[in-house]
Amino acid sequence: MSRILPDVDMPHLPDGTPVDLITSLSGLPTRMNFGVVREALMGRIAKAEGQAAVVPPFQAPRDAELRERLADAGLPEDGMEILTTDKTRLLRPSTVGWVYWGRTHHIARNKLHVADREAAAQSPGEKEYAALSEAEAYEVVSELYNTSATDREDNDTLAARVAAGPVRQAGPPSPTFVDLALRLGAAGIRAEIHGETLTFGFGEPEGPSLRLARPVPHPYLPDHDLDEVGVFEQLPEYHALTEANDRLARMVESNAPDPLVTAASAQLDTRVREFFEALLRPHHIQFGARPLFCARTVIAPGRDIGFDQVGLADEIAWTLFGPLVIRELGGEEEVRGRSRLATQVLDKVMAQSWVVVYRASMMPTPFVAFRPLRSRDRTMRLHPLVCEVMDLDFDGDQAGVFLPITEDGQRDAGKRLALVAHLSRDPGLIRALCPKMDAMFGLASLGLSPQGRDEISELAGTEVATDGEIVTQRTLTDALRKILNREGAQEALEASQRLMWRGFRVAHESGASMSPFLGATLARPPEPEGDRPEQWDAYAEEILGWMNSQRAFTDNDLGPVSLMLHSGARGNIYRAAQLVGAFGNVVDVHKRLVPIRHGWREGLTPEEVFARVAGSRRGIAEAVLRSETLSRNIRRNAMPTGHGVLARARRAEHPGVVFARAADRGECDPLEDVSSRLWVGLGATR
Repeated sequence: MSRILPDVDMPHLPDGTPVDLITSLSGLPTRMNFGVVREALMGRIAKAEGQAAVVPPFQAPRDAELRERLADAGLPEDGMEILTTDKTRLLRPSTVGWVYWGRTHHIARNKLHVADREAAAQSPGEKEYAALSEAEAYEVVSELYNTSATDREDNDTLAARVAAGPVRQAGPPSPTFVDLALRLGAAGIRAEIHGETLTFGFGEPEGPSLRLARPVPHPYLPDHDLDEVGVFEQLPEYHALTEANDRLARMVESNAPDPLVTAASAQLDTRVREFFEALLRPHHIQFGARPLFCARTVIAPGRDIGFDQVGLADEIAWTLFGPLVIRELGGEEEVRGRSRLATQVLDKVMAQSWVVVYRASMMPTPFVAFRPLRSRDRTMRLHPLVCEVMDLDFDGDQAGVFLPITEDGQRDAGKRLALVAHLSRDPGLIRALCPKMDAMFGLASLGLSPQGRDEISELAGTEVATDGEIVTQRTLTDALRKILNREGAQEALEASQRLMWRGFRVAHESGASMSPFLGATLARPPEPEGDRPEQWDAYAEEILGWMNSQRAFTDNDLGPVSLMLHSGARGNIYRAAQLVGAFGNVVDVHKRLVPIRHGWREGLTPEEVFARVAGSRRGIAEAVLRSETLSRNIRRNAMPTGHGVLARARRAEHPGVVFARAADRGECDPLEDVSSRLWVGLGATR
């Protein structure tokens, strides 16, 4: 839900009945949920007939019966009505009716998490580092993974230090390096930072240790004996090791038979190797942190904000910026009471700051910096223009927000991560920043007339061509690209923003909807007789060609869907063809070709639904594999390219072996690559 309005502001039926819920037309052509359109129609009929309609699965009334019942009830035969809003009739008829609507237990107030002194609300990892590194936002990296990390020993005072005055980036060691040093120390390996150099060597474990009943080969370096390990209570493998060690010690002390001692020694060797394997795995030397001064909540569209702004819930705004307001006012009292003066200072501080919004995503731009402002609800309000570049949907998606607290972090966020910066660095993003979905549909509708096309060009600030007879996403993108090349990223984004809001307004005023009898008024190619697979494949291709030829965009049957498809607003011709005609052949669980004779409008038979199961499951599996492959590639690209010890270990499947060999040679790592420097807590450059 993006907005909740009073009934008076909602569209109304001719008899004055307000619509309770509006669903976007753009959400239908790409989904297999045509049934909800028919459900609305059936609900309207049931309301008019005065009795409940019981429609079992696979037994829905056919078109002829529905039209007859509509006529008998005195309703329009096509099941659609012209609605009014603000006392103005919408331009196209809409499908309206009663449906059962399930609300998930997903409420924004339960999803809001914010932290400036306690447990963090977000945990950026290796993929997030890769994205920030690609943008060269190294100061933001330093803040997320070191300065603001909850695991730093001094971060219980971070909020107080921010309130007292400017904070500088923390130096080494980073929390991740501290953890690595502890793990290596338990293995008898010393890793120490001296200035900007990392040194390695062997030594006895620091702190509590466990003396082994008998020396065993060092798991990382078998030609070295190991007679002592550091205590590491948090690992179950350590407790298994202590049990095996105690067992062997008892046997040695009691002069147990040699076979028993030999078996116990072998078990100790196994437990030591298992302990060392658990002690240091590749993920222990990846980037990872739980930063303070961050929050997470549900995102929602912002109607009154710019593309460079984000609306933050009051609770988030006061928690993140409270220490900065205290610094400005010189005390906490006004902030605790959230007085008018404190609120004015809060708004001033926010207007001068950048926050970084981020979300776990496979897109190359999961981090975008915005100017924050306060929002009245518990959501995070974002401009619809940023959805694709951040892989966001307004369907319950959540995002994190981080406040850089150092001057260097603030400067880096604005310079490297603002939307203008992303577009300037990667002009190819202009396609993702072009109006889409409802906004694109509205612009395509506006562009059906010469006057509308002139208005679009005026809004763009350059001539926008047509593709055939309509303005499309491709022609809009070409126009925005010209502006980008000629005038820069700021002007291109402003033009896209103007076009988007105008497109939304036109779509809102159109009333465009999906007909419950989609495609029924048009003559389709005749269906083949029999079950021969080649005939049904050929027929499915005919339906595709027929669907592609439908360009009567002002028609109220296929017109809205065709305009959405041909303009590039949403959907594709294959999905649309499956709404109105046969799918062609699918391979069932028995690996047989089965023709699917019906589309979603007519409804599939039980046999056709079950025949599609194998392909559906295969498609899900392929999507998961593609996602995993992409994720692996992102992690691989994030790996350091240097040849120092740390860089080699972070690329290795068994990093402990790399560190042990370096310790054996007394090797020093000069920390020359950026990734290694940032990982230990140093700055990106010497």
